[in-house]
Amino acid sequence: MIARQAASAAVAAALVSLLAACSGDGPAGVDAPQSSQGPVRAGERLSAYFAAWAANEPNDMIRNSAPGSPARSYARYWSDLLRAGRVDAAAAQVEVRADRAILRYEDGTEYVLADVATDPRGRVVTWRTDPGGPLARRIVAGPAKAVEVGPAVVVVRRQYRNSEGGLRITMAVRNTTDQTARLGLRAYVSRDGRRLPGSLGSGGSTGEVAVPGRDRAAVVAAVPGARPGGSLVLYAYARDRQVPQSARVELPR
Repeated sequence: MIARQAASAAVAAALVSLLAACSGDGPAGVDAPQSSQGPVRAGERLSAYFAAWAANEPNDMIRNSAPGSPARSYARYWSDLLRAGRVDAAAAQVEVRADRAILRYEDGTEYVLADVATDPRGRVVTWRTDPGGPLARRIVAGPAKAVEVGPAVVVVRRQYRNSEGGLRITMAVRNTTDQTARLGLRAYVSRDGRRLPGSLGSGGSTGEVAVPGRDRAAVVAAVPGARPGGSLVLYAYARDRQVPQSARVELPR
């Protein structure tokens, strides 16, 4: 009984710690902006935001976006991807016009972001892509969702439906044991109950994600053809031949 209570207390402490680390907007936030840029005048913020995106500098994207806006949420999502090692594109060339930005990559991929809106201080609020549509409909932050999955504690950070129609879900994971934990995805369950296949990725690996003992990992789930607001069915185990423990994580809409 004493050992079980101690284990429960350890998991509870991990939940509190992980949620605090994922707040993102205060001193404890894992991606609070610490810009390398100098002061930016309001008229330059739009250019600065997209130049930072093209250079894979999410902290400067955060600095030049409006608080609480879809653009700010996207900047934090981009930070999540970089932390998880899931951005395989090099820096892009960027062209900024009055109401749009164009990002061009070496492989010929081009993204046109139209109807770019800013707040009165010139900070980026949102944009639209075609295909894709308005950013506000495709990025979901919502309240942090924490769940215990066997030896792991998982916090869902953001969901993003990209222009190709795929859903990306970023997560922060903490291993509560001394042994390496392995986390996997059984399925993504859509709002209408359909089970869709997907995969997890972190660093250079895809599939089961290994998290060393007492360590943390940034993880991304990729689900083709899905929309935000469903649920993840995750499993985890800490030892070979151990029966994996599963949990369903409901996602905000």
